[in-house]
Amino acid sequence: MIEPFVTRDGRRLVPYDNAAEYFAAHPGALELLAEVAPTIQLPEDGSRLEVQLDLGRELGCASLIKTAPIGIDEEDTFALRSGRDKPSRVIRPWSDWYQAVSTFVVVGRPDNRLAPGDYRLTTAYVGQIAPREPWDKKLGSSHVSDEESLAFWLTHALVWDPTTMGKPFRSTWRQVLAG
Repeated sequence: MIEPFVTRDGRRLVPYDNAAEYFAAHPGALELLAEVAPTIQLPEDGSRLEVQLDLGRELGCASLIKTAPIGIDEEDTFALRSGRDKPSRVIRPWSDWYQAVSTFVVVGRPDNRLAPGDYRLTTAYVGQIAPREPWDKKLGSSHVSDEESLAFWLTHALVWDPTTMGKPFRSTWRQVLAG
């Protein structure tokens, strides 16, 4: 179990019980969370926390790439990420995709099962803010509609990482969403 992260205002970002498994898909994120949590101010109004912090140094390579649009029934490449129930659309890495990233995203939400003022840590990762994947229906992931989420992921893909993802396979978004 991962201990809560204390924020600048003395409140806490509390990971889910399965956070260690979840963060296997985001190597280094927990260490960066420990670094940035003391700089984050949680919302006073109970709204969703979604911050993108520029740490001013290279944190890694962009793992989210804008792609040519595909249709929901168009076959493409997918892979299952560590700690996920369904696959993500992926592209194979090569040197032309490399983009250094200095930003870190932290997302959280109020949770009435926690102490007053504390937030549930929903996700944290190196990169840019992006909507949930179309199959992700977890509470706290609903800041965009299903249609907006699908529209985004029809034009974006994750860079396939063999250390955090299974073997790529061909499918369509419709098949992934139905499975």
